[in-house]
Order: sequence, then C-alpha cells, then structure tokens
Amino acid sequence: MILRVKATMIYVIPAIRKQFTYFTLFCLVLIGCKESEVIPKKSLDLVFSEHLTLGNPSHATTEVDNTNNYLMEKPQYALSYSRDRGTPNWVSWHITADWLGNAPRQDDFRADTSLPSGWYQVDEDSYRGSGFDRGHNTPSADRTKTVEDNSATFLMTNMIPQAPNNNQQTWARLEDYTRSLVQAGNEVYVIMGSYGAGGTGSNGRVTTLDNGRVTVPSQNLEGSRGIAGRHR
Repeated sequence: MILRVKATMIYVIPAIRKQFTYFTLFCLVLIGCKESEVIPKKSLDLVFSEHLTLGNPSHATTEVDNTNNYLMEKPQYALSYSRDRGTPNWVSWHITADWLGNAPRQDDFRADTSLPSGWYQVDEDSYRGSGFDRGHNTPSADRTKTVEDNSATFLMTNMIPQAPNNNQQTWARLEDYTRSLVQAGNEVYVIMGSYGAGGTGSNGRVTTLDNGRVTVPSQNLEGSRGIAGRHR
C-alpha cells in the first residue's frame, strides 16, 4: 500500500513478509504536533546508537563549523541540525515496545542548550502567534517509557513549523499507524526531513518565523525509510 498526500508526501510500504518483516517508507512534509523542564536522560536498557541503524542520510558531523549539517545524537533520537534554518534537516528514530509505556505527555517545549556555544537557540515562544504548530519530528507518543524520554521530544531541535491540519490529522494518523505495527510485535525505523522555504499556516503563507530565525519548510527533503520487523 502506498499513501500519497499532496504537500505532505507520505510513503508507507508495510508487510513484505507478513509473519516476519515489514518495510515502511516515510517522506513527510509540513506536519506537526500539539503545544509547552525535565532534562532528558537515557533509558538504561536501550542502545544509544540504534537511531542511526539506517545510516546518516546527509553525512552530518559533530564539527561545530558544519553549521547547517550538524549531527546531534540523543538517547531518544538522532538528527542533523541547521543553525541557519533553526530546524533539523532530518530526525531519525527507532520504535519498539521498549520505547512505549505510560509516561504522560510533558508539553515542556524548550530550547536545546546542548547546541554549540554562540548558536541561536530556538525556544518555546519562537512559533507563538505564527499560525504554525511546534511540530514534532520524533513524536511525543513514540517516547512514553519514561518521563525523561517523553520530555526529550519537546526540545526545539526536534521541531519544525507545521500546518495545524497536517499536524493534527495526517501526522497523527501516521503516528497511530506506525505504533500499531509496534503493538503488533514489530519494530519500526523512521527518518523524517524537510526542505525549501515557505508554507501556509492558519494565518496565511510565510517563509520564516521568529524574526527570520526559523525557516518554514515547503516540502519533505530526505528519503525517509522505516523498516519494521519482528522484535524479539
């Protein structure tokens, strides 16, 4: 099955070996999450590098002078960050039953203080009044094992401006679909990215927010591939 939504290009390829392996390909655009300090910590029984299992799509590095393709590895996900855009280029994460639990949604949107010194830190107010949601890449509901894991998804380095309808409808349905695969005993890898400038939110079309510090993406950038197979 392949799902396509104009302006929110989504590709989903499930069930290549129904009893053993699923393949899921995601290409996502302008879609987001709901709106609001707990320092993220690693769940002790999870592998730190698991989120780059599919590779590093843009060959991002941890060199500070690589300002628009800066690699950040969190316990909960990995990403390439663009200082000039004020958003991630892509975010990669792994979902298994080990990541899901009963931790409540934290809503503690905040600046990522782990960015290099001197870089502008997009904060919880940067999107306010813009007509765009502070849209998760790695969804809050994919990280519910612990409060710390859920809180990590509210760092602004995990956000892009996303049109409310895309965020609250298309993206929500896709989240539900991927978690349904996991709840059926499978695992899923996802890479989400964006590119271009200019999108239409509830207040009309704009190219940037926060006095030009945050670029509103126009389309999906990275070919995003999720692979789900039996998790043992």
